[in-house]
Amino acid sequence: MKKAILLLTCLGSFCVAQAQTYDNSTYFINEIVASPPNSSSTLVNHTDNSNIADHKFDADDTFEYFEFRGTPNAVIDDGVYFIVVDGDGDDSDVGNNIGKVRDAINLSGLSFGSNGILAIVANMTFETGSVDQNGVNIEGTKMINPYADALAASGANVITVELEGTPVWNDELDPMDGSLDTLNNFTSVTAVTNSIGYDGTINDQSSTYMLIKSTTGSPKDLIIDTDENGIIDDSTAAPGADHLSWTIYDSVSILDDDDITSPEVGEFAYGQIIFVELLTENDALLNYDNNLSTVVTLEQYPMYIARFNGTTGYVGGTDWMAGRLNSNSFPEWQISTTEARNIPIELTGTTVPLSTYGEPNISLNTLSVTEQELTDDISFYPNPTSNVININSKNDIIQSLEVVDVTGQILLDKKENLDVVDLTPFAAGLYYLNIYGDGAKITKAIVKK
Repeated sequence: MKKAILLLTCLGSFCVAQAQTYDNSTYFINEIVASPPNSSSTLVNHTDNSNIADHKFDADDTFEYFEFRGTPNAVIDDGVYFIVVDGDGDDSDVGNNIGKVRDAINLSGLSFGSNGILAIVANMTFETGSVDQNGVNIEGTKMINPYADALAASGANVITVELEGTPVWNDELDPMDGSLDTLNNFTSVTAVTNSIGYDGTINDQSSTYMLIKSTTGSPKDLIIDTDENGIIDDSTAAPGADHLSWTIYDSVSILDDDDITSPEVGEFAYGQIIFVELLTENDALLNYDNNLSTVVTLEQYPMYIARFNGTTGYVGGTDWMAGRLNSNSFPEWQISTTEARNIPIELTGTTVPLSTYGEPNISLNTLSVTEQELTDDISFYPNPTSNVININSKNDIIQSLEVVDVTGQILLDKKENLDVVDLTPFAAGLYYLNIYGDGAKITKAIVKK
């Protein structure tokens, strides 16, 4: 990929069209869940208040996850931002928002953990006046990011942004029944601590996610593609623009295909790798710099994107993994079983290990056939449970299992009677079930109510 300043010399004159510098050796986007699937028709209470009735959750707030990689324990330079650039070519965006920096999270002065990982999560506390779907006061109730416990024993530096907001409920499951069942969004969202420019939700597809260094302060609301051609401006297109002096450390795009009907003008991507729904690299409605980007076409846009362990390039399936995720399984996402929704196809049906949050990511080599067979072989229920987890193994290949708390301490080690796990002695909370069989290991998150 490009690592030098991109210069275009004007023939027959002394003018130089300045553009950005690409540095693919310093900071990396490691793992992103920017568009977590909601809880579909399944009703679950996602809060710390058990008195609230189970409900559908249709907002991204507190369910997103962002992770970056760099030198262990290093402090990030001043002016470094994680930004999200709008790539929707909706007719209302033309001339206004295409190429606009919708979000800018300030990473300046933050540090990587001892393993070279920086993670960002957010919690949400319900403000004064908040009510549940039945109108009962629930102020002080908290939505806790599901990755927080998974990061408890991590070597990463974890930045938790504490937010306050008022839940907005609507009637989505059966609009005719008059009931409120869906936490649809939040109003009056304000950062309480660690105000780094993140309000709990960032722009989803179509978007480009970038790590950049700016010499002119926050780039929020800046438009980097004034001529709307899918190529970041140089000084010919936008003389004197702030983003001409950017250093771009890393970039990846996720595009859907909802802006391809007239008068809409297509999808726009500025990442060095682009995951796009249905459109191909030669499609006139896909606007991007073909001298810069690698295009990966999927049947649907992915919700989960990550680099493989330690990679630095932009080859789909070698450097990057991406995929659709099933609903209501956070933080241990299951990647879709449909190959055309995932890259690479070897990840089809894989459960994303909890160990990837705040730690080096998985690689294809770690996803052994026997591990996948073990995953496919086993079912367990109920989860959450009051006391007992029942385990079914179609081929009886389980050899042992462990119950582990969020600090990694083994609380129970079983080598017989492997069809049931009794959690009665343990306090309510999140635990992990390690299952061993046929030379493989899988981990399941379990919750005791």
